[in-house]
Order: sequence, then structure tokens, then C-alpha cells
Amino acid sequence: MKNALRYLLSACALRKRAESPGPVLQDFSEFSGIPLSTIRARIKKFPSLMNREWDRIPSHDHTGKAREFYSGSEYYIYDLLSYNPGKEKLIAKLNRFNPGIIKLVREHPGKEFLEFGGGTGLFCEIACEFGKHVTYLDVPGKISDFARWRFNKHGIRADIIIVDPVMPLELNGQYDIIFTDAALEHVVDPVQAAGELSSHVRDNGLLVLLIDLSGPSDKFHMHRACDIEAIHGAVKSSGLRNLFGEHTYCSAWKKDMRNE
Repeated sequence: MKNALRYLLSACALRKRAESPGPVLQDFSEFSGIPLSTIRARIKKFPSLMNREWDRIPSHDHTGKAREFYSGSEYYIYDLLSYNPGKEKLIAKLNRFNPGIIKLVREHPGKEFLEFGGGTGLFCEIACEFGKHVTYLDVPGKISDFARWRFNKHGIRADIIIVDPVMPLELNGQYDIIFTDAALEHVVDPVQAAGELSSHVRDNGLLVLLIDLSGPSDKFHMHRACDIEAIHGAVKSSGLRNLFGEHTYCSAWKKDMRNE
């Protein structure tokens, strides 16, 4: 009888945990005033909602459509919320890609961390907990507004850089760790952006690249085709050495110390 009761209590706890919306979804409900039930419903159909927005933008030029879409989209944020509702799920996702990612970021002695395409700011929050000085970079719009709100709410210290979504990437600082997850497929020139990121990695620094290589599709009209060999070629041209995943969607690179 006790074992049966223990099993039922455990099953109820697991079911409650599975049904939990996740802290980022709860934050977004507070930020936006949108009920959790509506957020969940929109997450289930975010591709069609995003594509409807994309198709309604009058410009026939992909670059012009992209600028208007990323700055004004109401529904793109549900893409991010669907995959990263909380830190546990984000870490589990990265561990499925490669368990070395979290270890590399956590154990690297450098403190200056940049996330290119920081989204809701969730991985920046994780990096901050690892003791890093965090810089968040993304484009103007609801997503970066929400990230800024979350940083303020949770007392997360982060420098914030907002860039034009369709202009060539230009950075100023140097970083010990640069991380990007599903962002390069959204920029006009992924090879240029990868080269620019690589050139701002400090000696002994790390670059972690996660890239959706599926290209434009019925699900994601706004994606760009990514030539992974050209992208990784730009990274190597900046003097970085592959640690794992060369010519795959998930890779890590290191800039070795130069002999002075």
C-alpha cells in the first residue's frame, strides 16, 4: 500500500512538472500581459503565425522583409519560447547536441562572454551563474525588449548590444567566449558574421557555433541557406582550431595562444 501511494505521489509530481509552463514562459506572461493558455496555444502553431506575418510584409526583397519582420514580429518570440522555456530544458538540449558545450563554457577561465543572438537571454543568465561577465547581442524588437526586462527583473548584470538585422556585423570588443545558438541562419551573410565573430575571440578563447542548416522552408521562410564549409572556413581563417563538430551544425573552436 505504501509503495502504491509513493508511486501515485511520484507520478503526480512528474505530471505536474511536465505541465509546468517553465519560468521563461511565466516571465513572458507577466511581461506581455498574455495569459499562459494563449502563450501555450501560440507556441503550438508558431510557424504558421510567423509565416503569415512574413507573407504580409509588402517588400519583395528578402533583406527588406527581414528588417521589418524581426523588428516588428509579434509571433517570432514563440519560436524561442517553444525550445527554451527554462534553464533545465535549454541545458538538456545543448547536452543532446554535445555534452561538451556546457563544460567548455563553465570551465573556461575567461570571464568575458558574448552571446550573438541572445534571444530571451536565458543562456546569458546561465553564463552569468557560471561567473561570466555577460554581453547580450540581438536585434531590436519584442525579443530583445523581453530579454532586457528579464535581466532587470532577475538582477542579471548584462551589457546589451542591439544591431541592425540586415547590416554586416561589426563588433568592437574582444571576448573569451562567444556563443551563438540558431542565429547565423537569420543573418544576411552568415559567412561574414562568422568571420567577424571569430576575429573578436581572444587568445585562448572559445567560439561555440550552433547553426540550423535546413535553409529556407515552408516552416521558416525567413531562414537563410548556410554553407557550413564556407562558414567554418571563415572561422579557421581567423586562426581558430576546431575542437569538435567541424562541418556540422554543432561545433566548438579555440584560438590558441600566439607565440610572441
